[in-house]
Amino acid sequence: MKNEEELIEEVLDGNFDSFAALLHPYRQLILNIGYRMTGNYEEAKEISQEVLLKIFRHLKSFKKCHCFKNWIYKTTINCGRDFLKKRSKHLKAVKSQETFPSGRETSEPEDRYLILEIRENIKRCL
Repeated sequence: MKNEEELIEEVLDGNFDSFAALLHPYRQLILNIGYRMTGNYEEAKEISQEVLLKIFRHLKSFKKCHCFKNWIYKTTINCGRDFLKKRSKHLKAVKSQETFPSGRETSEPEDRYLILEIRENIKRCL
C-alpha cells in the first residue's frame, strides 16, 4: 500500500485513479463534519463534493511537511462555513420576499388563498 506522499505525487503527475485512493480513508470524516455543521445529510454531501473539488484543485499547494489529515479537516471546515453563509443569505432573501406585497390586494377569500398558495410554491422552488 502506498503512503500519502506517493499518492499525492501520482495525482500531481496525472494519475487521477490515485486521487480516490488518497481520499478514501477520509471520506467518512468529511461527510461527518459536513453533517455536524448542517444537520442535513444532503447538505453534508454537497459540502463533501465541494471539499473534494477544492482538494483536487489545490493539491499542488499542499506543503508536504504538514499533516494531510489536518489540511483536509481545515478545508472541510472552511467549505462548511462558506456553505452556511450562502444558505443564510439565501434564507434572508426568501424572507425578504415575504414582505413584498402581492401587487394584487383583494378582500376575496378565494383570491387571498390563491395568492398565498403561489407564494408558498415560490418559496419551495427557491
